[in-house]
Amino acid sequence: MNAGPTPSDASPRLGLRDFLVAGAVLAGFWLLIWGSLWNKSPTYDELVHATGGFTYWRWNDYRINPEAGNLPQRVAGLPLALAPVDPPRRDSEAWRLSREWAVADSWFYRQGNSFESMLRGGRAACALIAVALGFAVWLAAARLSGRTGGMIALLLYALNPTILANGALMTSDAAAALGLLGAALALWAVLGQLSAARVGLAGLAVGALLVCKMSGALVAPIALVLGAARVACGGPLAASAGRWRREIRSRWVQAAAVTAGFAAVALVAAAVVWAAYGFRYSAFSATRGGPGQFDPSWEQVLGTSRSAGPQQVFDAARRYHVLPEGFLYGCAYAWKFSRWRDAFWNGEHSLQGWRLFFPYTFLVKTPIALLALMGLAGLATARRWAAVRGREGTTSMAQAGRGIYATLPLWTLIAIAGAAASFGHLDIGHRHILAVYPPLFTLCGTALAPGWGGAPGEAFPGSRWIRRSTICLLGILALETAWSFPDYIAYFNGFVRPATAYRHLVDSSLDWGQDLPAVRQYIEAHPGQGPFSLSYFGSASPAAYGVRASVTNCASPSEEPAGSLPVMTTDFEPDRLKAGMDEFLRSHPEYEKAGTAVVNTTGLVRVIWLKRAADLRLVPGTYLVSATVLQQMEYSLKAPWGPWNRRFEARYQTLRSEMIPLMGDDPGARAAALGRGSTQDWWNLLRDVGEFDALRFSRLAAYLRHRGPDVQLHGSILVFRLDGSDLARALDGPPAELGRDMPEELVASGLLQ
Repeated sequence: MNAGPTPSDASPRLGLRDFLVAGAVLAGFWLLIWGSLWNKSPTYDELVHATGGFTYWRWNDYRINPEAGNLPQRVAGLPLALAPVDPPRRDSEAWRLSREWAVADSWFYRQGNSFESMLRGGRAACALIAVALGFAVWLAAARLSGRTGGMIALLLYALNPTILANGALMTSDAAAALGLLGAALALWAVLGQLSAARVGLAGLAVGALLVCKMSGALVAPIALVLGAARVACGGPLAASAGRWRREIRSRWVQAAAVTAGFAAVALVAAAVVWAAYGFRYSAFSATRGGPGQFDPSWEQVLGTSRSAGPQQVFDAARRYHVLPEGFLYGCAYAWKFSRWRDAFWNGEHSLQGWRLFFPYTFLVKTPIALLALMGLAGLATARRWAAVRGREGTTSMAQAGRGIYATLPLWTLIAIAGAAASFGHLDIGHRHILAVYPPLFTLCGTALAPGWGGAPGEAFPGSRWIRRSTICLLGILALETAWSFPDYIAYFNGFVRPATAYRHLVDSSLDWGQDLPAVRQYIEAHPGQGPFSLSYFGSASPAAYGVRASVTNCASPSEEPAGSLPVMTTDFEPDRLKAGMDEFLRSHPEYEKAGTAVVNTTGLVRVIWLKRAADLRLVPGTYLVSATVLQQMEYSLKAPWGPWNRRFEARYQTLRSEMIPLMGDDPGARAAALGRGSTQDWWNLLRDVGEFDALRFSRLAAYLRHRGPDVQLHGSILVFRLDGSDLARALDGPPAELGRDMPEELVASGLLQ
């Protein structure tokens, strides 16, 4: 692919009509992405992004989710800050300790706010970021090759499921893609003419990128590549300051000037970062509810050994207040937790990912029509180079060099963003290469534009056939996009059949918690298939969405709801003990008291509740399981994760014998099991109930992976109708698999420190 001529060579001036047409397309795009999420529950990260943005505006406090990027969170939180909603409570331990998931869960679902209105308002605002990114793609392509190239690039952007899936989410991926594209183009503009205005604009663009997402650090290698290429290949460098004008011809002087210009860009960017955090170092405001502390703390994030490496850099930056504390903490947190992550691909788990993970996701989650258009763009480029070579006598290499140099920031962005994802360890979702798509669409649009009746000499042999093929493929792409509505997160192009997608990819490539409304609708439409059990991956509240099912073994960052745990504790004032216990049992009849103990430091009475025997057993019925939970993905390390293995099996069989009297119908045997031994033995037994519950589900999940679902809800929720024989095979028969021991591998690797 080649971007074709530079703007000065052939691009016509863009008029009002061009802007109006592009605006109409972008307006339709905004409606499409917002509408596709109208009846979708929040994805895993959205609630903390919106909560963080609200608190940044309302209280100038940055304790909530500082690792995710200040700017996109502010965009998500702005409509909520302007709306008449009850703000998050700041008199809780969760607020003081920056426990963002608990604060977000309480704000959205437990304070009487209209969570659906909050969700839709934040998404409507974030969709404007995607609109701005689409405008940047259109403008860049139009300036390179005219209105036709701009429109082709814009249509490729607006009809791409990856963009549609993430464009309106209250997350940072679309904002980071916009920031990277804007920063790369702005730096290239500085290298075209070194001036105070361009340096200032580039500084604003780079600063905005840095507060979009911590991956904004990729701007450093992008700047290095662009600067080196400009000095090596770019000819004289125009420089200006006021009325002073000069062309710098010496490459050594050019290198010094570019270095000075980029240093000035960095200073402006640093000022933008400080402005985003209110020009205050501390992440905690002095208002009611502050100060606080991070959870985990600085010491937990940086570790105990900081003699060298990034830890030492973060420590020094913190000591000398180089940048705001919230920004530095976010960078350190993102660095620490990017070194390993449980990842799933084609039935396998890995702690540090695979080099080919993102090339694979690109292949299976990019529409085939779009892949064909990319190939067509390459063919058009080759045919045009051949035509120009025959007309001008230049070599193909010379033509390629001219085209690549004219569009170098786009190629550089694709290469560096793609390499960073492939050589990183966050193989948890296709969205992590979203930034590759906008420059790719820009290149495709400019490659396909010549031969459409534009400037003289643009036509080349075969251009008519390429033009007709482009129109046909765009039509196919539009039809497929319409057919896939509204399930763009779970989109696969047919190389992987949607019915088997859960065997290949999960997490934000398929199941990110977005389909709780579909769960409610299924249960309401099939009342005879109960009882229902839900194992959900996400941060939304099933109860808030009216899901009438027992909720258990969720992969949720928030505290699991009452009723989902086999053992619970509640604390009561001694004079309200009986009334409090009666109130709890009225709300949770599935529990019974297992014992009491005095909490010495507070004088409160702690009551330990154990589910009744019938509720501890797994019974025939319908099990609705998120695809990510089915594959046993686990980030918090609180439960068994990865494949079922020999160590899990041995522990399961040991605990199973202990649980038999607790799950039986003989109340005497249950009481005896709870009453024998010392107090510590009794407490250990209750702890073992929770461990057994998690292991039992993990064994069941291994069986279900091999059995396959009866129904799929939008690809992300798998429905299993299990009878007694199914449960007997899953829980009592030979294990369905004996795979790698991923938790032990993590400990042995030394990464878990």
